[in-house]
Amino acid sequence: MFAFSTCWNSDRHIDGAAMLREIASMGFAHFELSHGIRVSLIEGIQTARKENPNFRVVSLHNYCPLPVGYIRSSPNIYFLSAERESERAKAVRATIATMDFAEKMGARHIVLHMGEVRMTDPVEPLMASVAAGKRDTTGHRELVARARKLRDAKGGRAFARAMESLSTLVEEARLRNLVLGVESRARLDEIPSEAELERILAEFSSEHLGYWHDTGHVQMWENLGLADHAVWLKKFQGRLVGAHLHDVIWPEHDHQLPGDGSVPFDRLAPLRAEIPKVFEMHPGIPPEVISTRLKPFMKKIEPARP
Repeated sequence: MFAFSTCWNSDRHIDGAAMLREIASMGFAHFELSHGIRVSLIEGIQTARKENPNFRVVSLHNYCPLPVGYIRSSPNIYFLSAERESERAKAVRATIATMDFAEKMGARHIVLHMGEVRMTDPVEPLMASVAAGKRDTTGHRELVARARKLRDAKGGRAFARAMESLSTLVEEARLRNLVLGVESRARLDEIPSEAELERILAEFSSEHLGYWHDTGHVQMWENLGLADHAVWLKKFQGRLVGAHLHDVIWPEHDHQLPGDGSVPFDRLAPLRAEIPKVFEMHPGIPPEVISTRLKPFMKKIEPARP
């Protein structure tokens, strides 16, 4: 199923009903409530859902709704990998609050950011090398190996803390019959790395935990020589529970319309019809452009049902 994320318009609306109706006017009846949903929008969201039986919330992006005191989109208010136990506890509690809200909204999927490693993201040399046209050289591959080594050396403790948080959250998801999707990240200093994602999926084989693929984020890794997008998706597609669809224009302009950037959608493994496939569009893209461009794209990539 295809859905549309409220990250596109939540910041400019004061009425949740108007927010959903604007998205519906572009042809969508399925929604992801993203990390910019303020408490003040909830009443309108509920009103719109009652007025429109076809409206369906399929996923929430942690943290949703925003914790009290926050008024702008932010998925990283707290870190599940934080050094301070008190911050990790806040992250866990806020995620459980997202689960409770998912139940009220009738949604089953929750997108998770797993945290970060405290280090300087070692991608600047990679970006400079790619910009100089050296991406396919031995020198660039050496830079990639050096960046991976540094990340692995710095990441162990943060990853262990993130796993501890996740163990609590998976059990909470089981009790509510929800599905947590660990999202691929855009930066090397974020969790999970490719190896960490393998470990997460091996440790938590539960039906309540899977992988959430972000096409823009993984493409940024491919652009830097850190991954092969098609190979990455094929590797993890057996545990795929959802996807964010957007394109990325080099070097860092993601959340663009599919076809405007470098994501090889035609080479990616088929995205199963039953999983949420959520368009995450930049707020600056006009609605008339979205409605015109996304309809043919959806027909192109939606696999035929057996």
